Amino acid sequence: MSRPSLFWVDPEDISGLLGRLAEPGPPRPAARTGPPPPVASPAAPLVPERSPAPGAPAFELPQGPLDAKLDALLDWVRSFVVFEHAFVVDQEGLALVHESAPLELIAAASTLAETWDALRNRFQLAPESGLVVELDDRSWLQLLTQQTRWGRVSLGIVLGAPLGDGTSAIIREQMARALAD
Repeated sequence: MSRPSLFWVDPEDISGLLGRLAEPGPPRPAARTGPPPPVASPAAPLVPERSPAPGAPAFELPQGPLDAKLDALLDWVRSFVVFEHAFVVDQEGLALVHESAPLELIAAASTLAETWDALRNRFQLAPESGLVVELDDRSWLQLLTQQTRWGRVSLGIVLGAPLGDGTSAIIREQMARALAD
């Protein structure tokens, strides 16, 4: 039996929350110069603009409180993934850390993570499977979750295209390190 969340979003309101996220907001940063990002073909998975490679920076896990470790994780992800918002939310819907993420997005992501957990358990999907939701025609919410001794913790990233499987796996491994005791 799962514990009810202290933060509740009515399922009927999810579409409204996601709809508000798609509304025009402040202007996006100017387009970067240089060659265009790679275009995914049906045979190739979508990958971030800069994917982790042997030359990519290693994740340096700092000593100290959990929020410092999670801040370092977001900084590390930003070193090779271009994203608009990122946050880590706990099972109760509380943001542990976030980088410019609207509260509506955090609330919607928490509800989506809870729903995804229920579906994953119901249909016996792999525990490391993530969830990707198209927010509008130019952004995606990708949720990576970990089960911890405190319950489910989810990393949400809003970006221009879903991460490739290899990149998701690398981020998930480092997230597990940051959340370990």
